Amino acid sequence: MLITPFRDWLVEQENRRGPLFFLLEWLMIFAIALAFWVTLLLEIHSSLWSVAAAAAVSSLYASGFVYIRLLRLSACRKCHTPLALSQQEIGRRYVHEMEKCLEIERGGEEWYGHFIDLYSRQYRVEIVKYRCRRCNRVWEKITEEPAADYELVRTIDIKD
Repeated sequence: MLITPFRDWLVEQENRRGPLFFLLEWLMIFAIALAFWVTLLLEIHSSLWSVAAAAAVSSLYASGFVYIRLLRLSACRKCHTPLALSQQEIGRRYVHEMEKCLEIERGGEEWYGHFIDLYSRQYRVEIVKYRCRRCNRVWEKITEEPAADYELVRTIDIKD
């Protein structure tokens, strides 16, 4: 029960992130990989070329890691082409709307009150039909997209 709201929050954060965040992520991965490869390659052969090779390998590793996360890479089952590059949306079919609720507990003795906030959010459930541009394979996928933001329904005051 607790994982679903966290997953929704994570997907929402992933979609809202700008290029600066991914640059920061790339720099962090690059720094960690660079430290590893510099240590490894300088132990093997102490030269300036070892540092250059470590920087090249680290930049490739960081770029590949961030690129895969940006594309949400998955392959076509028939032709094994990355779907982020080759899938084409053919149509959408509305199924229904769904409501999900979230409880957040806050406060306590040190905050002079103990409360539970109840939030509600509407989701639009659709069946999306895709086609692979390379091999023309067709498949359907069920999507849940938020129709609105979280809305506070009720605050419950818990008396300790």
